[in-house]
Amino acid sequence: MPENRREQLAKLPEIAVAYRQVFETAAGREVLEDLESIGYIHSSTFVPGDPNETACNEGTRRLVLHIQNMLRLEPEQLTRQLKGKGRGR
Repeated sequence: MPENRREQLAKLPEIAVAYRQVFETAAGREVLEDLESIGYIHSSTFVPGDPNETACNEGTRRLVLHIQNMLRLEPEQLTRQLKGKGRGR
């Protein structure tokens, strides 16, 4: 595993905590709701006849999904997983 990837994985628990500190405030929840409304979470990313726009929309959606996933991570559980079998994908 490349060294920078190891470093990223090692920092994951503290990054998950940082995401919570940002997005679990009233302002953070409001921002996340806005991102979800413009980030294709509740609608299709597909644009008929325009694969580039579809790809752009998917990229936007992926960022919002990443934020949502980071908020679901339990930092303590993540630390145990990283010491044991790893994050897995």
